[in-house]
Amino acid sequence: MEGLKKTSSSSQVSEKSDSELTLKFDFCLVMGDFNYRINGDLSYVSSCLKQNKFEELLKFDQMQNEISAGDLKLKNFSEGEIKFPPTFKFYVGTNIYNYTDGKIPGWTDRIM
Repeated sequence: MEGLKKTSSSSQVSEKSDSELTLKFDFCLVMGDFNYRINGDLSYVSSCLKQNKFEELLKFDQMQNEISAGDLKLKNFSEGEIKFPPTFKFYVGTNIYNYTDGKIPGWTDRIM
């Protein structure tokens, strides 16, 4: 877990609480390219990805941490289990992550 940290941002979806929203409708989906990333050091994240340690990396997923902390008003929404690698760009024609821009991978495309 060295090189990783939990987030403490104060993002908000809206002024209304998610409980109001989820009780008002039979179905309510929130989906999009949220651009949340994994908080941590690129070399550690890269090492975990090579070993398929997705559960370890999910502990430092910015979106899940903000929901747990109550900073992101989606706590009454649920998400399917994540058992796949983060979405991130590859070198063309390969399955090798391209880290040349210094960004850290993350599960940026989400459906709640």
